[in-house]
Amino acid sequence: MTDDRKYVRVYYNDLIRDYSSIWGDDAALATWLRMLATADPMWPTPPELPRSVRPRPMASLTSSSLVEALPSGRYRMKGLDAERGKRQQSARNAAALRWHSEGIAPAYPVAMPKRAEQSKDEQSIMRALPSDDGRADLEAFVLLTRRAPTSRQRKLLDGLLDRHDLTGPAWAADIMMRHPDDPIGAVIEADKAWRADRIAEAQAAEAPKPVPRRSRGLPESTRHIMAEMQKLEAEGHA
Repeated sequence: MTDDRKYVRVYYNDLIRDYSSIWGDDAALATWLRMLATADPMWPTPPELPRSVRPRPMASLTSSSLVEALPSGRYRMKGLDAERGKRQQSARNAAALRWHSEGIAPAYPVAMPKRAEQSKDEQSIMRALPSDDGRADLEAFVLLTRRAPTSRQRKLLDGLLDRHDLTGPAWAADIMMRHPDDPIGAVIEADKAWRADRIAEAQAAEAPKPVPRRSRGLPESTRHIMAEMQKLEAEGHA
C-alpha cells in the first residue's frame, strides 16, 4: 500500500549543532519549515517566496545560508538538492526493478524496456493506451506506475500539448522521471511554475503607458487664443 501523504525531512540534530541561532528563534524556525514544505514538492524548480514570510526571519535565514534568495522573488533551500536527489535515485531504482527482475537497476535515464522484455501484464497496459500516441509522457507514466493513467490524469497530460506544443510529452516525461515518487504531482507543480514565469515575462515586457500631463491653467488652445487677443489689443493701442 502506497503512502500518498506529503512530507519533508528535517534533520534537527544538524540544525541544533550547525544553526543554533535559527533553532532558538521560533519565528525563523517556523518560516524555514514553511518554506521547506513549499519548496519540496516544486523541486527542482525554485519556488516563489511566500507572501507570509517576514523580513526579519528571512534575513536570519539568508545570513545563516539556510536559504538562498534568487532573482524574480524565488529562493532555494540549502540541502534540498542533495536530499531530493537521494530520494529520487531510490525511487528510480525501485521503478527500474519493477521492469528488470535481476541485476542492478541502471542509472538515470531508465530506458523503457523493449516489448520482448515486458511481462504480459505490462504489455496489456501498453496496449490499453491509444495506438497512435507514442508519447514519451504516457510511456514514462506506465514505466513508473505500471498502470495506464486515469481519465483525469490523461486529461491533464493532454492539456500540456496546448501550452507546450510538441515538446510537452518530452518535457512531462523528463519531469516524471526526475520525480518517480510523485510523477503527476511534479508535472502539475512544474507546469504552474512555468506558467507563472511566462506571465511574469509578459508583464515585464509590457511598456508602461505614458500618462498625459495636463498643464495647469487654461488648455493650450485657449491659452493660444488669449495670447493672440492680447497681441491684437496691444497692436490696436500702438
